[in-house]
Amino acid sequence: TLTTTDRGVLDAKLTSVNPNFAALFVEYYRDLGLQPGDPVALAMTGSFPALNICAIVAAEELSLLPLPITSVGASMWGANDPAFSWLDMERLLYDRGLIHARSLAASLGGSNDRGRGLSPKGRDLLQEAITRNDVPLISRSTLDESIRERIAIFDREAEPRGVRAYVNIGGGSASIGTSLDGGLLRSGPNLELPEYNWTQRGALQHYGKRRVPFIHMLQIETIAQRHGFPIAPEVVPNVGEGNIFHREVYDLRIVVPSLVTYLLLAIGMLRWRRLAIQRARAREDAPAIGLVAAPDLGAASKQKGQPA
Repeated sequence: TLTTTDRGVLDAKLTSVNPNFAALFVEYYRDLGLQPGDPVALAMTGSFPALNICAIVAAEELSLLPLPITSVGASMWGANDPAFSWLDMERLLYDRGLIHARSLAASLGGSNDRGRGLSPKGRDLLQEAITRNDVPLISRSTLDESIRERIAIFDREAEPRGVRAYVNIGGGSASIGTSLDGGLLRSGPNLELPEYNWTQRGALQHYGKRRVPFIHMLQIETIAQRHGFPIAPEVVPNVGEGNIFHREVYDLRIVVPSLVTYLLLAIGMLRWRRLAIQRARAREDAPAIGLVAAPDLGAASKQKGQPA
């Protein structure tokens, strides 16, 4: 469509339409040690609308404070219908009471965060989506200025606690820099930002430098495989499917008594073996004592009868 900003991978988009990603976000937020009321910066794009929803509802389920900012443009098979962008979906969910947070601001997205590469008509359609949803527009002449404005909004809305976690969904340039920079980041939760010579630092790298933990939702198929989610399912998976809902753990009520019993048996076996060896040696030594040669009394008598 006219608002498609980049190529997309169909399998990744189909994989993302899985309600169990909401449970995965809950796990990720807990892994980062977030507490009720903690502000979470959400850098969203139109590329993965299902993941945007999951990130928001998971944050609200844990009583966190989601702070979304959206890059409206979408890659292929994302929310790239000009008449029904991610902001339209977000407003619909908000109006129906299904979510309680809306984007604090929005940009066109795409290259340089200004829709570069789109036609003038495509950029106009994205701006119309922002206007009709009554969301403040981020429109700066350079990418660095756009990044700084995002950071200023996040920091202002996160007061007084400050941003406690940063979530990136998709490949927004204002969030992660270039696609090369995004590829250097480990998908999923990260407690620290790796040290690299970044070609372009986005908002994520900025918060990472502040030692703010972050969640990087790119390479969706890799994340899905890691957690037992199906890749490009033909039907939407049922809630509760995936290995995040069940884990193999050892019941200490069984393990500890079993271990103690095993140790006692092992000690008893060793002691029995040592006693058995001692008894065997004692039996071997007993015949040797009874076979000591007796003195020759006859020879001794003859010696006594001989004259000196």
